[in-house]
Amino acid sequence: VSTQSTGRVKHLNIVERALGYILKTKARKKGLDPNARRRLLKQAMSKFDGALESDPDNKGTLRNYSDVLALLGDTDRADYFYRRALEVDPRDTATLFAYAVFLETCDRLAEAEAFYLRCLEVDNFNDHCCQAYGYFIEDKLCDSATAEQFYLLSSKVRHAKMRGLVVERETGGELFEH
Repeated sequence: VSTQSTGRVKHLNIVERALGYILKTKARKKGLDPNARRRLLKQAMSKFDGALESDPDNKGTLRNYSDVLALLGDTDRADYFYRRALEVDPRDTATLFAYAVFLETCDRLAEAEAFYLRCLEVDNFNDHCCQAYGYFIEDKLCDSATAEQFYLLSSKVRHAKMRGLVVERETGGELFEH
């Protein structure tokens, strides 16, 4: 009998994931005492550990676990778990984006750029990734002209989403109303 099939284990996984996410979010609060931040991150890690015990291939848990490890400064393990999440789903834009940001903070710029581009290949209308990639191009590659193109795309997509427009990939990137 698999422990995955029991309602209790599945329920605990969801609860553990949710609690871990809440603790991680609290730890990111600006102005928080460093000791309190570390305590919250350790608690979040414990919750994600529990969630991974019952579902070791949950990409969301793996990604959040990676985020916590990165915030704790354990970049080697964070890298490992981001890659594990991408093994589970290589097209998950949330993980591709988070991993790109992580690589950028580690000054692994060529790899960061590759993952920003992979994220945009999967979803070229991801306005958050367009914006972040624009910042990356401007700040790290010192190319304001190219960065401006990504800022504009991000702005157009965001505006279209706010107005309830549909973004259609098959039109070659045109925005239209449904």
